[in-house]
Amino acid sequence: MSKKKHQAYYRFIKDYDSSKESILITQFKAQKLGLIILGFGFIVFIISMLIFFFTPIKKMAPGFPDHATKLNVLHIQHKLDSISRYSHEQEQYIENIKNILQGENTILIEASGSQTSESDTTKPKTITPSKTEVDFRSKVEEKDKFNTLEPTIKYSKYSFYKPIEGIITDKFNPKIKHYGIDIVSTQNEPIKAIQGGTVVFSGWTSEDGYVITIQHPNNFISIYKHNSSLMKSLGDNVLSGEVIALIGNTGELSQGQHLHIEIWQNGYPVDPEKLINF
Repeated sequence: MSKKKHQAYYRFIKDYDSSKESILITQFKAQKLGLIILGFGFIVFIISMLIFFFTPIKKMAPGFPDHATKLNVLHIQHKLDSISRYSHEQEQYIENIKNILQGENTILIEASGSQTSESDTTKPKTITPSKTEVDFRSKVEEKDKFNTLEPTIKYSKYSFYKPIEGIITDKFNPKIKHYGIDIVSTQNEPIKAIQGGTVVFSGWTSEDGYVITIQHPNNFISIYKHNSSLMKSLGDNVLSGEVIALIGNTGELSQGQHLHIEIWQNGYPVDPEKLINF
């Protein structure tokens, strides 16, 4: 004899009136009731997710920032990357100056992979000038390639040339960390090397704009800031009075077209007016 399978049934009873004459009776099997409950729960879950993702409630949950917050985070990341690159350039610049003052010939430069090498084997990244700028540079170099004036003054056994014709607006003042002088001149006035030497830095900084630094004999270093254009690259040899840049107004610290020039010897700043007759 076969055994009959016993199945549990559930009834749902609903009275429509108080007289109990009309009664709705619905009968469910246990399996069917479970499917109904599961389907109902799934629908509630879907509705809850839609409400969460498409209403302001989402902003209240951690890990789900709004669009404005995401843009702000990306902006901060971009700033951090820029600060990191600028910090690396400044560290490299300071390291070059230290090597020069210590009498070492190794110059660190950045080449496509943030690697360093010696200046005689690696070329720095250069900015490609426009055709108009190239033509203008050629004319300036042909006209004023060398300064025809005699050295303006003797400082001990050293001779220095005037870098530019102009008016001094800010003097040397180490107390306020102004380690050079500011000279105002005409637009596109060529800037010349005060002595012969080797270019140890030629590039851009956010504070000082286009900067060129030259190492001279006897541990002299001259720095020319806020230029509009640079004529020489890292590692180039220059002669006294040779055109190295054009006057400009670049960098965050510049408040007008001028040349800021600094002269250092053995790690200490020297007043340019004591070396050059402006």
